[in-house]
Amino acid sequence: MPRRLALLLVVSITAFAAETDAQIVYGQTLVGPSFAVYSNDSVGIAVADNFVVTEAWDVIDVRFWGSTFNGLMLEAPLDDILGFQIYFFKDGGGGAPGDTLYMTTIGTGSSALNSVLGVDGLAFAHRITVKLPDDVRVFPGDTYWLSVVALMDPGAPDSSWGMLDTTAGLDFRYYYNDGTWHEQPEYDLAFELYGRLASDCPVDLTTTNANPGDQTYGFPDGNVNGADLSFFVENWLKDDQSIADITTTNANPGEPGYGIADDIVNGADLSVYVEGWLDGCF
Repeated sequence: MPRRLALLLVVSITAFAAETDAQIVYGQTLVGPSFAVYSNDSVGIAVADNFVVTEAWDVIDVRFWGSTFNGLMLEAPLDDILGFQIYFFKDGGGGAPGDTLYMTTIGTGSSALNSVLGVDGLAFAHRITVKLPDDVRVFPGDTYWLSVVALMDPGAPDSSWGMLDTTAGLDFRYYYNDGTWHEQPEYDLAFELYGRLASDCPVDLTTTNANPGDQTYGFPDGNVNGADLSFFVENWLKDDQSIADITTTNANPGEPGYGIADDIVNGADLSVYVEGWLDGCF
């Protein structure tokens, strides 16, 4: 059985001060009482939890909670942790992680990592926010998995790191060094994903170089360019109101109806899109 340590401290639910300016797009916030689940290279165990995407997201920051241990004793500092490996996995089917979508390593001394100790009355708990070096695009209708693995200092063989869990569900899995995922139905891991909904930029309509039928066709990619203009014009010519009806005919900027669909696709919609496309969003 995987090793699991109880933190015999009750966690109150409070609003956390943000160490990120990005919008929260998914959250399994720390809720007490909480437990720590080993997830580090020194014990050869990693834990992953799934999340379901409902819209196209660009994940920019990842927040998670955990504690360090020396044997069975709780410790506060991160001195024995060299960094964290953050994985996003695609769903492998059958309720387990599959292929790696994205992986990065962030050192504990990096300016991209922010750690706050003693959150919500847990004296030995860290709330860690990591700014990813690359945005991670995830798509609606799909299931993904997040895993955070601590890289322990080889000079501190008795130290370990445990991810804290929440009480919101029954979905995470343990990974052993035999190369397979093993189901361990318990509470979900506590983590939050920050970024932006891809729809935040109304003129970013599709992924550059994506063709009809591709998974990324019709999904924003954080770039406003000719691909988006072509995508809009193509659907405007098809009289596709779901994409090309974006304003009310004869409404000017600042007037009621400007930027609001009116069930008519005409030159007013094309003009408003081109104006927005020239301005861009980024």
